Amino acid sequence: MESPDMKVLTYEDAQVGFEFPEFTFTITEGVMREYAEILGDTHPLFGDPEAAKQAGFAGIVAAPTFMNIYAHFIKMMSAAGWVRPSESFHSSSEFEFLAPVYPGDILTSTMKVEDKFQRRQHKYMSFRIETFNQRGDKVATKVHTSVWVW
Repeated sequence: MESPDMKVLTYEDAQVGFEFPEFTFTITEGVMREYAEILGDTHPLFGDPEAAKQAGFAGIVAAPTFMNIYAHFIKMMSAAGWVRPSESFHSSSEFEFLAPVYPGDILTSTMKVEDKFQRRQHKYMSFRIETFNQRGDKVATKVHTSVWVW
């Protein structure tokens, strides 16, 4: 539900290159385990420290799709005071995973409007989200594309 102080980001108002405020998220082992449990993912890298170390990691790692928690398009828009039009919907996502994410990592994600285009009488907007850990290492990139109805 939209708060009265939230603004709808219209297709016409959004400009390619527009940057949203940074979003910071601290990774905890509990949230990582809960996410894997909800997915039903029992891979040992996500919950067994010894198995993760044997695979060459420093400890358990976040499941790659955990990026949807720390670089979530809607959360990032909302943190900036924006909402997408209620009729709009997710079209596609592209992910690039560059480094493991561990419990205790403090991740900062940036997001900007990367592209606007029209196809088959629909308007689309793409947003590039890049995430860095507390050491400044880029850990992931996501391009989120939505059909923008408004």
